Amino acid sequence: MPPLRILSLLAAIIWIALEFYLSSQSTLPSLHLFVFEDKVIHAIYYGVLAVFFLGSFHFTAPDFGKKERVSAVLLASMYGVFDEIHQLYVPGRYADIWDWVADTSGAILAVGLLSWGLRRYWNLQRRGTDFNS
Repeated sequence: MPPLRILSLLAAIIWIALEFYLSSQSTLPSLHLFVFEDKVIHAIYYGVLAVFFLGSFHFTAPDFGKKERVSAVLLASMYGVFDEIHQLYVPGRYADIWDWVADTSGAILAVGLLSWGLRRYWNLQRRGTDFNS
């Protein structure tokens, strides 16, 4: 397995462990900067997790395949379900389906943006190569 894939898998495991630790706390500090701040944090957190999962899969340029993209989103989303169930057993915490919706939305958005960016990068690289020929 190439080093980048190993690092991505390790990052996903560490990210999950951190999230499990945080969701095991009865309360977490919040800045309350705007409405739905917690949903945005969920989306970002699970978007990063999905990207870590995606990086641990095999791919060939210019992009990850559909199977890899869907798998990364599903893994992040399923962990979101597990986390919401886990919170049912943490005093002071509760399961919220809207947190899971934010988790899954963040995973979809992050994987989609990364995929779009990779395709764009490779297309620009290919054009640059054509101009230099």
